[in-house]
Amino acid sequence: MANNLMIISIDALNAKDYDYIKDLSIFKTFIENGSVVKSVNSVYPTLTYCCHTSIVTGTYPDKHGIFHNELYDPSRYMIQNWYWHSKHIKVPTIFDLAKQKGLKSAALLWPVTAGNKSIQYNVPEIWSDTGESSSSLFLKNGSLKLLSTVLKHSNKLDGKKQPNVDNFTEAIALDLIGNKKIDLFVIHLTELDVARHQNGVFSKEAYDTLTIVNNRLTNLINRTKETGTYDNTNFILLGDHGGNDFDKLILLNSLFVKEGLIEVNAENEIINWDAYTSSAGGSVHVHLKTASDSQIYKQVKKILRKISEMPDSPVKEFYTREDTKAKHHLFGTFSFVLEAKDGYVFRNNIEDEWIVSTKGRQEVYCCDHGFNPEHSNLKTMLLAMGPDIKSGVVVDSCSLVDEGPTIAKLLDLNLSNIDGRCLSEILK
Repeated sequence: MANNLMIISIDALNAKDYDYIKDLSIFKTFIENGSVVKSVNSVYPTLTYCCHTSIVTGTYPDKHGIFHNELYDPSRYMIQNWYWHSKHIKVPTIFDLAKQKGLKSAALLWPVTAGNKSIQYNVPEIWSDTGESSSSLFLKNGSLKLLSTVLKHSNKLDGKKQPNVDNFTEAIALDLIGNKKIDLFVIHLTELDVARHQNGVFSKEAYDTLTIVNNRLTNLINRTKETGTYDNTNFILLGDHGGNDFDKLILLNSLFVKEGLIEVNAENEIINWDAYTSSAGGSVHVHLKTASDSQIYKQVKKILRKISEMPDSPVKEFYTREDTKAKHHLFGTFSFVLEAKDGYVFRNNIEDEWIVSTKGRQEVYCCDHGFNPEHSNLKTMLLAMGPDIKSGVVVDSCSLVDEGPTIAKLLDLNLSNIDGRCLSEILK
């Protein structure tokens, strides 16, 4: 039987963090006693849900089907639902294969796992913007055998606020380690991502949070030692994407209102539309209500090309859906994708102007992701340590889709029809 595997995802862990984390205790232990991939190329768009699905499938978004964090919905353009449910994934995951082999899995706040029946101990990441309680959502989408554990720690939560969410996640993980037979344990920590969104990618607050993350990792790994599972556990620390700072917003839905492609009422609710844009942060997906409408397609394409080519355009790249599939393994229900230049991000807002400064605005981040994974600030990293991991190996770079096959190899699973390769150079 393969050794246990614990994967801890540190959302927004940046490849450029290496020089800072190498002196933090747990990260230093991994670097000295395990293997490191110093730069991991993410997937396009560099969004959490796309990335985490690629990690557990070894495939790009055009194959696994999670091409955005959010399900586009013009009727709820400021608070769209997310791809919370595992039913949206179009290919097998490591959770599915683990169950088929008789292995037990646990997932804490891992994206796109709501309703997943292959995970025995599942507390999925899902929330409501319409008032439904977190308890109700858990009862519908999580593992009822963890109900008492979730209720025990629910007082640590305060909506989606941090560090509350990671305090909750860590507490449940500490309870599960050693108390349950878990072969595959995946944990998603998001406090670093929040710190970077709010304060900047390389801000003091972000690095202070990395120190907090180091303490959480210390607690988790110490618990495996206390419960006697440390020696037969392989550990992987990984990120999903980096980030990039900005101070201007591109509001293409505002432009589409002026062009007659979107109709709004007095409350700025969308009541009719021919074209609609769904922000992916550093990029944006442009949807047509009727994809086969050649006249609207040509009109929208002309508008997008015009703003992409105008002097001082905020747009770096203009793609058709065919372009993104060929160049970035990205395919979905959109017709076009635009990439923002540095200093800009896209948002769904409908306002008087379609390019606005963030200065003086409330509830506006200063850092985001969703950009092309080739951007130097959008790369992440991977560290691994354990009985099946080589010591002292440093790999310069790999792809996020290589992580799934490597995870599968550690658990002796047959993950097929993949886009990545096993990182055999870090395995014994």
